[in-house]
Amino acid sequence: MKRNSNLVKLKYQGFNFTIEPNIMYGPNGNVSRLEIDEKVASDMVKQYIKFKYPKRTWKLWIQSYDFILNPAVEIFISTKSGGEVETIIHTTILEFCKSLMVHETYAVQSELGTPLKFKTKKITVYNRPPFGSLSELARTEIKSDRLVFGTDISGSL
Repeated sequence: MKRNSNLVKLKYQGFNFTIEPNIMYGPNGNVSRLEIDEKVASDMVKQYIKFKYPKRTWKLWIQSYDFILNPAVEIFISTKSGGEVETIIHTTILEFCKSLMVHETYAVQSELGTPLKFKTKKITVYNRPPFGSLSELARTEIKSDRLVFGTDISGSL
């Protein structure tokens, strides 16, 4: 099989995505499948959120990793002040992300019938800001008025 990478328009779960998957060709030159790795999966999540929540007022962070054959994506969502977003938003994003992980038991196809192979083994959706972000620091301040940027200001350690 020959590999090539180009921008592809993909219809998946009712949404139109523009992605750059690995395109696998069969011996006759036809596309045999599209491979969706962790970077493409994270792009699909970004696009999904833009489609689903075009006027969102909350923050989004997405990180993709490839740890020794364990590709993963971490997604953080929170209000601008570091609080949790509505549970329905978190659940909706989580359900979409589950569809982008490795499927061992059944074949997945695009809505036009193109076989898809998902290579991401773990996608985690956190309903909080990432550690060390300004939103996380704001959340820490809200929870404890004694902490300012992680420092105890009471004078006693």
